[in-house]
Amino acid sequence: MLKVISSGLLALLVSSAASANMFVDRSIVEFVAGQAPQQDIRVSNRGNDQMYVQVEVLDVLQPGTNEETREAVTNLADMTLLATPKQFVLPPQGERAVRLVALAEPGEVDQVYRVNVTPILPPLADTEASVVRVVVAYQLLVLVLPENPREDLVVTRDGNVLKFENRGNSYVLLADGQQCITENCSNLPTTRLYAGNSWEVELESSDVVASYRLTTFAGSRTVTW
Repeated sequence: MLKVISSGLLALLVSSAASANMFVDRSIVEFVAGQAPQQDIRVSNRGNDQMYVQVEVLDVLQPGTNEETREAVTNLADMTLLATPKQFVLPPQGERAVRLVALAEPGEVDQVYRVNVTPILPPLADTEASVVRVVVAYQLLVLVLPENPREDLVVTRDGNVLKFENRGNSYVLLADGQQCITENCSNLPTTRLYAGNSWEVELESSDVVASYRLTTFAGSRTVTW
């Protein structure tokens, strides 16, 4: 997922060509129990200038709730997901791997992380210039699945309201949602439900047929209500 980080003073918008030339080959990484505890992502520089890149791991607490927080872990003893290297230089048209290592044993539910891959902008030539510098960065979702992931999504419909409750111990992604009356269809919002999350969506009327593509650790399927 792309994210935009802004800094500076409100005067002139300057977008860094270097940051726009950075590309990361994956947006979601899953670690499955019994498989290798390390995976690589590849970061490439598609531009003609040297690029400095920084990698940061955020531990996501209470994911998918109103109390969700994302904390950067700097103490190696407390780290449960390691990204290495944390900083590196990419030559023009260059590429390198960043290794992600799951350090802890799988928990009872998904362990959720965000990994920021951010180009570092060089200092301004004119330190007194009033500019806004826009950095185009990538944020990856990293999931460490429990040893025995279990799907248990409870869905109820009350008139024009669909209610979802994830009683399993791993995520459910609700995507490609549609509500249709005959051939007239409109899109429904996408969301990811972590273990214990609940969510509801309001439909246009009680007469519509609603459908979602459900994706879990086991694969994808489309369900209609």
